Amino acid sequence: MKFKIATKIGILASILVLITAVVIGKVAERETIRYNLDNEVETTYRDKLLVDKVPFARELIEKLLFDVQEEAGRDINGRVILSHLAGLAGLPLKNVDDLENARDRPWEADWKEVLVEDVWKKSLQNKRDYLDISLIDKDGREILRVHSQDGRAERCPSDQLRTYSGKDLVTQTIELGKLVSPNGETLPVFLSNIELERGGRDNTFLTPLCPVIRAAAPIYTPTRTQYPGIPDRLNPSSYGKVFGVVAVTMKLERILDRLAKVRSVESDAEGKGKNARAYGLPKERIYVTDGNGYFLSHPDSRKLYGMEKAIRREQTQKGIPSTNIVDIYPQLRDLYDTPEKTGHLRILHAQNAHQDEGYFVKARIGPRRFPRTIGLAMWRRMRICMRRREAGIARSSKPRSHWV
Repeated sequence: MKFKIATKIGILASILVLITAVVIGKVAERETIRYNLDNEVETTYRDKLLVDKVPFARELIEKLLFDVQEEAGRDINGRVILSHLAGLAGLPLKNVDDLENARDRPWEADWKEVLVEDVWKKSLQNKRDYLDISLIDKDGREILRVHSQDGRAERCPSDQLRTYSGKDLVTQTIELGKLVSPNGETLPVFLSNIELERGGRDNTFLTPLCPVIRAAAPIYTPTRTQYPGIPDRLNPSSYGKVFGVVAVTMKLERILDRLAKVRSVESDAEGKGKNARAYGLPKERIYVTDGNGYFLSHPDSRKLYGMEKAIRREQTQKGIPSTNIVDIYPQLRDLYDTPEKTGHLRILHAQNAHQDEGYFVKARIGPRRFPRTIGLAMWRRMRICMRRREAGIARSSKPRSHWV
């Protein structure tokens, strides 16, 4: 009898040891999975944002700044200004092709049409993200605008020209222009905040909503050194001074889509890539915000564009929650207290049932004088990821991720 009891005790002890080993192994496996997920967030996500997304945005903005400098630096702008001043003074204007000395005496010809047809239309047709190019005087009145739509660039009718009186686009660009010589090698450039484009006679938001950013550079009234025969009727006191600005508007829809898009592919046991969606894996996402935390890209379109007061008021009236990224990730409040502030950190949405976790970057995309910023939050549903990997959907305890 004693032998039998000892045998039973030994068997029970062995079972207990086996169960303990299984439990310990399971805990160790969970810790390994969690470690790998944490490491992916800390490294892969961070690199995706800092090495891929942010440089992409900066490159496009730098190209916009370069292009507006090029447009503002064209010699034809001076001829257009003198032609415009002549029209205001009541001087008759002829067709450029009808005058042999049109280049030397631009106040006698209509140079606006030449700028539109030979320069601006070609510029817009070659740049699909640009919405329009404008010539604006120092009082904020739009003198000329070429608009791009459906691959065609057209001159806007005079009754659709806009007014930018008191807007930073004009006032700050004019102030920049006063700080440099009109013959300086590099024109200073102003970069606006991100906003929604308006249009029509009632100046309402375009439909569908179109987020844009604008860059502007100053242009100067020519002097008699450049054109000795300028008539006195063309306001000599303005010669050599800032006349206004050239502004370029860039559409952000395609750019924001590129910033927000992520495709994750995990290798199967044979090393063949399969789309994560085929496994039912939760798809990583990226929120994109402006410098104040308002969403520019979000899975729920109702939460977008709160940087516009009218949109924000409508969101409040409809009771739409979490229209600012700080509402979701309170730990980002310090970074968004100042629009120009930058930084990056790990983020956790602890209140969310799925325990969303990810990585956040707030980066400067504009010139130092106008340090515009965007925020990028790349996140995944960590609880679902844990369950999927525990179930063996990912065949390795540390699956490789291939970003495309």
